[in-house]
Amino acid sequence: MVSNILRCRKGTNCASGGFSLIEVSIALIVCALLLLPAIQLYNIKVKTLIHNRNDSAVKTATIALTKYALLHGKYPFPAAPGGTWGSATFGHSAVKPGGGWPDCQSGGTSVGDVCKTVLNTVSGNGVLIGTLPFAELNVPITSVLSNNKQQLTYAITESLTDKTTYSELGGAIIVLNSVGNPIYTAPAARSHFVVVNHGVDGLGSFGQNGTRVAACPTNANSDDFENCNKDGTFRSNIIAGTVQTMFYDGAGTLHFDDYVTERNSTTSGIWS
Repeated sequence: MVSNILRCRKGTNCASGGFSLIEVSIALIVCALLLLPAIQLYNIKVKTLIHNRNDSAVKTATIALTKYALLHGKYPFPAAPGGTWGSATFGHSAVKPGGGWPDCQSGGTSVGDVCKTVLNTVSGNGVLIGTLPFAELNVPITSVLSNNKQQLTYAITESLTDKTTYSELGGAIIVLNSVGNPIYTAPAARSHFVVVNHGVDGLGSFGQNGTRVAACPTNANSDDFENCNKDGTFRSNIIAGTVQTMFYDGAGTLHFDDYVTERNSTTSGIWS
């Protein structure tokens, strides 16, 4: 017995009670293989939730705007992007300045103001650009924010904000599809309004503190530059001939993660 104990202490001819490095390595590999699908499913779930939140925000805004137009015979002015949470102006339509709306392309225009552009619009008609006036529309802010809690951009044909000049055929906003062609061409009515959720990267959007989350991308860097350069043309990335939208998460000129909705008719808008 003594000799056997001595041999065990010396580590010879006795069974080990632990695991070898090879056994531990195999166990870890098996665990990793089992966890990998679960991690992938979790990532897919998170992306799906983000997508649903962003998609729902612009659709909720679109329905609210269409109902507002049907009720009041016009659309509301945009809210000032520089409005802050809790202030009297936050989420409410901006008041038209006595001297008229500032020019979006003017170098002295504050990025926090509602502005007017006639650049790249239908027949040079005016388009107002700001943020969504959710309080004016009587919708809770939580239902019209991006997944990153950013405000939605709202552009509206100026003539459609007045009952006396409102016309179903009066849309002045041009919306492009995934290959850069207008989704509507004459004689079809152009878009009355556009709502933009600037996506996960938030480039060009405003936070609830009234400051810009991130500067617009440059034209050379991304397709979604068109949605924050403050002219009258926007990009939806709708696949031509379909109702599907393409997203490109990568960097480069194809990058596009914006969610965009528009309407060129209140009648068709409410049903859709």
